Amino acid sequence: MDFFQHQDEARAKTRSLIRIFILAVVLLIIAIYIPVALVVGLNEFTNDSLGGMAELPDGVPFDPGALLRWYQPKVFLGVTVSVLAIVGLGSLMKTLALRGGGGVVAESLGGSPVVAASTAPQERVLLNVVEEMAIASGVPVPAVYILRGEAGINAFAAGWTMDDAAVAVTEGALEQLSRDELQGVVAHEFSHILNGDMRLNIRLMGLLHGILMISLIGRFMLRAVGEALHTTKNSKDSAAFVVIAVGLGIFLVTVGSIGWFLGQLVKAGVSRQREFLADASAVQFTRNPAGLAGALQRISEHFAGSRLKHSRAEEASHMLFGSPLKAGFWGQMLASHPPVEKRIERLGVVPLQTAESDPGSAAETGRAKPFGASQAGAAAGRPPPLGAALGFAGQSSQPRSLDADEVVARIGTLDSQHLAAGSALLQSVPESLRAEIESPLGAVGALYALLLDAESSARREQIEAVFGDARPAVFDSMMSTYETLQDLPHQLRLPLGDLATLPLRTLPEETLQAVVQTMTGLIESDGRVELFEFALYRVLRRRLSALSSGEHSLEPRHKDPLTLLPDLALLLSALARVGHSSQADEQRAFDHGTHCLSFGAPLQLVPKDQCSFSALGVSLDRLASSVPGLRHEAVDAASHCVLADGAVTPREAELLRVIATDLGCPMPVFLDS
Repeated sequence: MDFFQHQDEARAKTRSLIRIFILAVVLLIIAIYIPVALVVGLNEFTNDSLGGMAELPDGVPFDPGALLRWYQPKVFLGVTVSVLAIVGLGSLMKTLALRGGGGVVAESLGGSPVVAASTAPQERVLLNVVEEMAIASGVPVPAVYILRGEAGINAFAAGWTMDDAAVAVTEGALEQLSRDELQGVVAHEFSHILNGDMRLNIRLMGLLHGILMISLIGRFMLRAVGEALHTTKNSKDSAAFVVIAVGLGIFLVTVGSIGWFLGQLVKAGVSRQREFLADASAVQFTRNPAGLAGALQRISEHFAGSRLKHSRAEEASHMLFGSPLKAGFWGQMLASHPPVEKRIERLGVVPLQTAESDPGSAAETGRAKPFGASQAGAAAGRPPPLGAALGFAGQSSQPRSLDADEVVARIGTLDSQHLAAGSALLQSVPESLRAEIESPLGAVGALYALLLDAESSARREQIEAVFGDARPAVFDSMMSTYETLQDLPHQLRLPLGDLATLPLRTLPEETLQAVVQTMTGLIESDGRVELFEFALYRVLRRRLSALSSGEHSLEPRHKDPLTLLPDLALLLSALARVGHSSQADEQRAFDHGTHCLSFGAPLQLVPKDQCSFSALGVSLDRLASSVPGLRHEAVDAASHCVLADGAVTPREAELLRVIATDLGCPMPVFLDS
């Protein structure tokens, strides 16, 4: 199953979730309507009897059904409107509360962000593992959080899109897992990011909160009555009020338990199979099943398992690496996660004895001991520098032979080679430059440095403009970064821009907007736009827009492919002209791409003077807001257009990865075939 099939499956799960949600609401309405209708019917029957004759006339039989008229339109309408209002308002409030993305979810569970400049050994290892996996897969580097004070071994990924994603791990996971085991856990969470599970999980949180609102109101009433009993004097009126309030509260809690039960069933149905899928994907990413199996084994043997102490752990249980709750009978029946033993069995790894139970076993089995401060430094050690085996990850000039279908199949996935390439790219950044971009102002300066012109006079004007507008720390960082960049391969520049987004998350919205404006001014200062400038701007604008405004593009605005024909034509024309010099080769590449489109409307190669980067940006924005199937076809056509000659140049690779990222299809780094 490829990236696009995973996305389709996640959307199908969302539709199933909505159907189950509607069923749960209907059951709640029925469960509340029946007793209310009984009370109303009994009240009306009693009033009619007392207001008329005390006894029924002779010959008129007593009808027990008069006590309850099953269909009472006014009562049914009132109950329906009330339940829909409560459930809908609860779901809406929860969804809006989570609109900020993965960071909001992490903070709601007690997470604290890991700053890019952290010097704590375990945090450095975690950051390195997350960053190398993000760079290798083409996914934006997610925010990283630690659930401090949580001894259980657990983790999760949350967010609406890849651009606002966050990865969080417990303090217990950092303390108990080796680097290989931590990498297996993070790879599992990246699978959820790539497979579209995050949006499904966050929507599930919103919908289930709405279903639970009936029960929450009942609990609130019972707590309020308990507090009122301590502050008010007893009287007949207050006693009657207490009885009514307690009875209503118990009734709402009881009825609301239907919603809780259905919610647990939904979680189990949505989560269990996807946990197996994420485990399998994590092994595919790392080619190290022992790492993930070791983490699962640690959970089974650790005194706290994967449990969380936080009060909101239950509502987020479906998105966690392991079950956060102690499993009783009902816990096993309705568990959102498969048993740890079965997950290990699926990985095909024989459980190993841990270092704690047999200190001598680590050397014999190859299992690493849990790292503390002494081991973390070694775990974070730098691998060898970039080598020729990494192809486009480290080379800069020659085209590589690749197959278009293979490139498309790699979208949204990883393997050990890509992970090694991501690690090599990350570790090839000089220490001084890494230190520079780990502070927010240093990261801003580095972004400006990446856009400085190679021509001295144009660069002088850019420097003067930044000197007049930016803070001294930003200006100094820009100048020092520019000097360092002169000795770095071109292929490191885009990853550097991606790494800079992590510290930028701490800046206020108005500062982020000012950064984008300054970047725009630097790009436009010389009157032309280079490919790298366009690529960096598109990547950073997408990232910063999600951070500053919370825009998630949840629903497609363009559903008719015929309205997007000009945009597809411009996209393929731009790609055809990047890697080919003759008109015949450009036309052949363009035709190769159009043949991948399912609709039969003919497309014409757009004239060269109309293939500007500004026009391409507008078309990408429109295509990015189209339906998933059309975005899939656009990326497929773009890949076949670029690889019409069976080879891809570094410039083509750079543009193709940016286009895929813009369309929500993360493309791994290009490797030598």
